Amino acid sequence: MDKNLIKKLLIIGGGFFGVLILFIIIVSITRSISNKKNPYEKIKSNAIVAAEDYYDSLKEKLNSGESIEVTFDELVSKKYMKEYSSKLNDGVKCNGKVVITNNFDNILYTAIMDCGKNYKDETLYDHIINNNEIVTSGDGIYYLYGRYIYRGEKVNNYVEFDGKIWYIVDIEKNGKIRLLSSEPSSEIEIPWDDRYNISEEYDAGYNDYSKSRIRENLEELAINNSVVSLNSKRYVSPQDICIGKRNINETDNSNAVDCSETIKSQMLGTLTPSDVITASIDPYCNSVGQNQCANYNYFYEREFSDFWMLASNSENNHSAFYCSNAIVDISETSEYMSLYTTIKLTPEVQYLSGDGTENNPYKIKEN
Repeated sequence: MDKNLIKKLLIIGGGFFGVLILFIIIVSITRSISNKKNPYEKIKSNAIVAAEDYYDSLKEKLNSGESIEVTFDELVSKKYMKEYSSKLNDGVKCNGKVVITNNFDNILYTAIMDCGKNYKDETLYDHIINNNEIVTSGDGIYYLYGRYIYRGEKVNNYVEFDGKIWYIVDIEKNGKIRLLSSEPSSEIEIPWDDRYNISEEYDAGYNDYSKSRIRENLEELAINNSVVSLNSKRYVSPQDICIGKRNINETDNSNAVDCSETIKSQMLGTLTPSDVITASIDPYCNSVGQNQCANYNYFYEREFSDFWMLASNSENNHSAFYCSNAIVDISETSEYMSLYTTIKLTPEVQYLSGDGTENNPYKIKEN
């Protein structure tokens, strides 16, 4: 082979490897600087691994819906985690903890750090409450009946969770956020119940939720992961669903009547008549069957299909409440309608981005 050609190849090869080595050095330095400037996520990741080992060591495990907290310092003192203060920039001091929660036998580990002005984790609850005015008129978030409720026609209550769009219905003071699916939770419409009713002498169904078809559907949807994926169930808190009976002339829309009877620790529920009626800010909307309840009500703007509610009519044994164009009314339980489900996000879910608008919905940190 020509000596000049060999020489050229050696020069080219040497230059290539020199550039490669320089690139590796630059990347390593950049990563080192980046880790030094923002070590918080790495510390939190280490804390979660430590908390997993800590929880595995406990003899008594959490029941669904229960949670415990362990601080970073406790994890260090118990030798589950290495000392982390040396990884922080000079002068930075942090408090940290891991919240361990059992949601339907799915364990969620949430690391939370507070380093003052340098770094601070923020829950979705804190972000919403701290960045929105609590109003007493017009569209927005109201504080009513001991919880924060979205009311009006144009409200920024969009959330992207588990790859889907949801709407925030209300927020409890303990940090739990109730979401409503924006699409029907089943591809087919269903009856509330369609069993043969002896007193009516046909398949009118019964409005006893404990024996109803709608209960069967909700429980099946909770099991088959079609509404919430298995991985995302960690972020869903058990909820008490309201199955109280209500008179069509009832004007108490606080959920006191609708929730006079509940079933505890469920994954999926749906809305109550009070939820839809309260969402309207029309002063003359206060009961079922009123056309004015479609006024100034985001349930009308979002164009829902007619859908069932779990509350039933106290005046007979075969009718229940449903919603059509933001108007609550009653129907025989044997009718077929859509089902939109509610879930409750656990209080520890952390804010990632978004402002709650349709084009920029709230997002949470999902691992």
